[in-house]
Amino acid sequence: MNINVLLSVDNDIVQKGLSSIIREAVLGSCIHYHKSSDIIEKIQFDFFDILIFDLKNNNEQDIDLIKKIVELKLKTKIYIFLHTALNIKTVKLIKHSSIEIITVSNTQKEIVKKIVFNLQNFKSKNSFKIKKFTKLKTLEMLLSERELEIGLMLINGETITSISEKKSIATSTVSTYRKRVFEKTKVNNIIELAKLFKKSNYKTLLQ
Repeated sequence: MNINVLLSVDNDIVQKGLSSIIREAVLGSCIHYHKSSDIIEKIQFDFFDILIFDLKNNNEQDIDLIKKIVELKLKTKIYIFLHTALNIKTVKLIKHSSIEIITVSNTQKEIVKKIVFNLQNFKSKNSFKIKKFTKLKTLEMLLSERELEIGLMLINGETITSISEKKSIATSTVSTYRKRVFEKTKVNNIIELAKLFKKSNYKTLLQ
């Protein structure tokens, strides 16, 4: 199963950057490039998991485009790439929709998290199932340093109590980290988590 992405960004440098980030983050991604004038036609007749388009002028024409996309009620996760600050009217429109914002100030890790987390959640809500090969290539992009640390200790046989003692943190805190790791990686148990770490080629497994 491919992850179909419709990317409509006029700036070639930004387009290449976003394409690289998406391909690096999600295996099985298939990116389609179209001008903003073609977006409505494309999303009406073809299915896309993700739509990313830019707002260049932040004017009435851009607002009309957003309204048309929202009115279609697509099973597509929509992102707007911003070059400048939004006006109040556009902010209100986006706030009442499922559209999210990517800005020029977002780091690669921040963009990856937005896209991957939302894609997983959005597909789950719409009865889709992500295949194993659409997982993140690097767990560092998915988990925080502490979550990685706890995850590694868990798959190396540590219990919540032993982790609590070794890290001098409450068992309830360890349990919270464990829950976050499971939710973010979409696994149900330690065995599945260990397989994910191995398949992700995470090279700092504890001995």
